Amino acid sequence: MIDSDRIFQRANIQELRSCGSTHYLCRCGNWEESKYTYVCGKCHTHKEECTPHTIKAAYLRETALAAIQKVCAAARTDREAFIAHLTAKQSGQAKQELAAKRKELEEAKKRLAEVDNLIAVTFEKLATGILTDEQFRQLNGRYLEEQETLKGRSAELEAGLAKEQDELNNIGKFLAIVDRHIEVTELTPDILREFVHHITVHERDGAYKKKFYSQQVDICFNHIGTIQ
Repeated sequence: MIDSDRIFQRANIQELRSCGSTHYLCRCGNWEESKYTYVCGKCHTHKEECTPHTIKAAYLRETALAAIQKVCAAARTDREAFIAHLTAKQSGQAKQELAAKRKELEEAKKRLAEVDNLIAVTFEKLATGILTDEQFRQLNGRYLEEQETLKGRSAELEAGLAKEQDELNNIGKFLAIVDRHIEVTELTPDILREFVHHITVHERDGAYKKKFYSQQVDICFNHIGTIQ
């Protein structure tokens, strides 16, 4: 098994962080690997601004591996439920909503083209005397108002479609990573790099000399972020 310090260095993920700074490995001379520890770099240089939020390297390795195994198991056991959890809706429903928005956008663009033509026609009718100045102002004003409404709605729909499609695409990218690995039994730099974007280490809940304590560690996965 690769040493725990080498795993995170070789993976080249965005480093361990909770305060925006990087955690650094502390081996302290001849300590055995089980005592290797990550310590906040900011606390090392600015103790008045931050706390150490120290974490054992072995525990971090175990936590990262367990998180990867858990998310892989969830994705394989019930893919639809996994997608629903990430999108807060059933994947089928998400696709239906995307289709409805695409249809509305298509209709809005079609109507926008019609309104553009109608505006041009009002100018022609004004020029040929078919419309009076007052009729032109009223008719053209209504078309211009509808034109602005259609433009705004089209932009809103396009932004929403892009966001939802990106979300589904990102989930698909993550599932492709899961599918490439039948079983993850060991944490390696390649596995860590493929699955994890960054890791957030929080401060311990008790004094550092306490034998038993709890500590929150958040694993942020590539493409899908942190899973609650």
